[in-house]
Amino acid sequence: MDLNKRMNDFRLASRELYNQYFFSEDREQASEAEERHSILLEYLFQYMVLEPENIKGSEYFEENKKLLVALKNRSTGYYQIEVEKSQGQWSIEKIPCSLGSPELFFQCYFDWDDLDIKDNKYVKGTLKSCPGVEHFVGKNCHFDAGEVVFKKA
Repeated sequence: MDLNKRMNDFRLASRELYNQYFFSEDREQASEAEERHSILLEYLFQYMVLEPENIKGSEYFEENKKLLVALKNRSTGYYQIEVEKSQGQWSIEKIPCSLGSPELFFQCYFDWDDLDIKDNKYVKGTLKSCPGVEHFVGKNCHFDAGEVVFKKA
């Protein structure tokens, strides 16, 4: 099975697990449910992605230097990424596609509101490379999950 398919299957399974069986409109209950769901995600990720692909490394929610995420290659326009400039301060950056695709080390899928219905709209990680704006390398970053490809490092 292709790594992109595995990662997308995991994305869908993890969000449906939360949305169908853990989500609560009560924020206090949702917080407790999110905690329980997070524990299951580590196992789900291990058995759906890491072991079948023989990828060693960290657990879900931790940077995995063996699992890279790149934005899909485009020849024109801009890649749009969200970069953490400082603790809790994020900015949207536009990188010319002509410079090449930014890459990050995978950490997890996420949405801005952990307690709401999940879409897993973003891929979170640490920026490995960013042609033309190298000063972002090493910073936390988000890519739109619909715009990425996954590969082994």
